[in-house]
Amino acid sequence: MNLLWQDDHWSGMKIIYTTDKVMVWQWPLALWIVIALFFSFLAPPASEAAEQLSTDKEQVESLFAGGMSAREGGDNDFAVEAFIEILNIDPTINRARLELALTYANIFEYAKALEQAEIVLKDPGTPPKVKASVLAFVAQLEADKVNQTKTSDWRFPLSFSYVYDNNINIGPSSAVIPGIGELNPNQLPQSDSGVELSAGVSHTFRGGQYVRSSSKKPIFLVLSGLNYYNRHYFNEDVYDGDYDLEVISVRTSPALVVPGKWRANLDLQADILYYGDIRLGNYYTMIPAYTLYFGEVLEVTGDVTLSKRMYEQSTEAGRDSDYTAPRLHLRYLGPNNRYAIQGIFEYFDEEADLSRFSNTGTSFSVAGALNISREFSASVSYLNRKTKYDGLEPGFPSPRDENQDQLSLGLNYTFSENLPAFANWTLGYNVTWTGNQSNVATTDYDRTFYNLSMSRSF
Repeated sequence: MNLLWQDDHWSGMKIIYTTDKVMVWQWPLALWIVIALFFSFLAPPASEAAEQLSTDKEQVESLFAGGMSAREGGDNDFAVEAFIEILNIDPTINRARLELALTYANIFEYAKALEQAEIVLKDPGTPPKVKASVLAFVAQLEADKVNQTKTSDWRFPLSFSYVYDNNINIGPSSAVIPGIGELNPNQLPQSDSGVELSAGVSHTFRGGQYVRSSSKKPIFLVLSGLNYYNRHYFNEDVYDGDYDLEVISVRTSPALVVPGKWRANLDLQADILYYGDIRLGNYYTMIPAYTLYFGEVLEVTGDVTLSKRMYEQSTEAGRDSDYTAPRLHLRYLGPNNRYAIQGIFEYFDEEADLSRFSNTGTSFSVAGALNISREFSASVSYLNRKTKYDGLEPGFPSPRDENQDQLSLGLNYTFSENLPAFANWTLGYNVTWTGNQSNVATTDYDRTFYNLSMSRSF
């Protein structure tokens, strides 16, 4: 190879032309060092890059905690902004994307919720168990999206139970009553098993679509229904009495609701009661109520029960009454509705035709429910009721003064689609113990009631 020409005049670069017309570019070593130093100033040092990653991680955790706290406090709009900001920092954080989808669902923006959930499903890095949960979430979103536009919805609840009652006649705890003597054996507590049936139809009318929780525009709802209830005991021929109970109820409840803000409703109900094979009477009830929602965790409700109780049998003469009971409800919901706690305080006043049936008093109840899994849930409740009667009971020197305690425990299992024959049916077990302490011995009793049920709404 022969050198034809060499040019050293341009920026220190040497251009060499050879006989085979191949160009070779050669740079002085000093110039390479200068270029390397220049680009080193453009790129951040490794320590700065690590510091940036640490800052982003801290910001993500702060935004995530703030978003969760805001949603639990009812500020869904702030929660949406927080989760979106996380995804702007790192779009691969599916945990934030799922929380964003859930928040969108809370404010009834189902299309946006579905969009976020679908991104998680399409991510090949999403674990199979997470995909299964997201698929169930998507199915629920699709159903909610359809229901959002419906103004009318029908439901058909059905429940049947096997029951056992160790004191069906509310017999006193003592066989000997002071001033009266020894009771007839049939007046003592009688136990029996039986069946319960409850079947009905309910209808919901909605005048308008649900909107964001920040909206102040109320939605008009009307919830109405008809229900039939029957409890039948098996061994009525063993004891002297018929303790079957039958109730036919019709109800309606117009309401105004601002989701996440407040609810006002007026419950109207009429009940026809049969005890044994005779018609016992009619109850007519009205309950105006107002609820305030403090975020998604706390509900406060005030209502008052106004009831007219009318009896048809001569054996119940003097029991016709007007019943009034103002109540205060407090309800706390845990994160993602995992658990709920409710407390109710009530003052009641019943004015009957005869003073021996008139009474006043207070009651307090507390209840808790826990969703153990998608299928299992458990509940517990306690009630205390104190009642003072106005008039004397025949044969006793002073009016009745009673203190009642009631404890109830329940377990429920809802069958999944894995068992098609039982899908969406709920198997329930409940036991309720009642102890009524009274200064009138005939109304001092203990009672335990067991219920094993299957229920579903169609």
